[in-house]
Amino acid sequence: MTLLRTMAFATGLACLAAGSAAAQLEDEHAPIIVGPMAGASFSTLRGAGVGDADVRAGFLGGGFVTISISPNFAVEPQVFYVQKGANYHADSAGTQLSSSRALSYIEIPLLFKARYPVGTARWPLIVSAIAGPAIAIRTGCTYTDPSGTQVDCGKQPGTDSNMQEVQVANLDLSASFGVGLDFSHFAFQARYDYSFTNLFTYPNVNYPYTTDIKNQAWFLTLGYKIAID
Repeated sequence: MTLLRTMAFATGLACLAAGSAAAQLEDEHAPIIVGPMAGASFSTLRGAGVGDADVRAGFLGGGFVTISISPNFAVEPQVFYVQKGANYHADSAGTQLSSSRALSYIEIPLLFKARYPVGTARWPLIVSAIAGPAIAIRTGCTYTDPSGTQVDCGKQPGTDSNMQEVQVANLDLSASFGVGLDFSHFAFQARYDYSFTNLFTYPNVNYPYTTDIKNQAWFLTLGYKIAID
């Protein structure tokens, strides 16, 4: 009886997988696919004015719409909330000092997808090359100094670790590129987000550091696809 139950369970899983594969093929031929997405961001700051910046992990969540242009090409606008920024670690007289800049955005990329089916008819996979521009609207910016004191630099010019005035850009323009992997109703993406916007402006002309400070981040996301007939 145990063997029979095991065989029945395995058969059920195989049928479910086959049904999911068929559903994926229907999804890929649908003119429009929508769905939620969530994942993680791994960000830091780059540029001549950054110094030693470490990676800061954050949350990403929102939704997407995939519009098929042809069987192998699609356009995918997305809208999501994402956390970016950087952590800093410095050694002062043998004491480790930690600080961070926590930035948050509503990001709107317009991605172009070149899709390539791989695998078998029973276990189809769709591999995608992804690239496109993005605009991000800043929703928050907090600086935490080594003592743990936080400054909300999003409401007005705040201060950095040297107590100089700082103004933060409200918009961030970037380019994203990476890869995607679709199976059944699920869509996984891994991509790099490269910013072109200088984030911080220092009104004090005597401030000794450059304003070349930009975002960069890796995004890992998982989406659920819903076909629209």
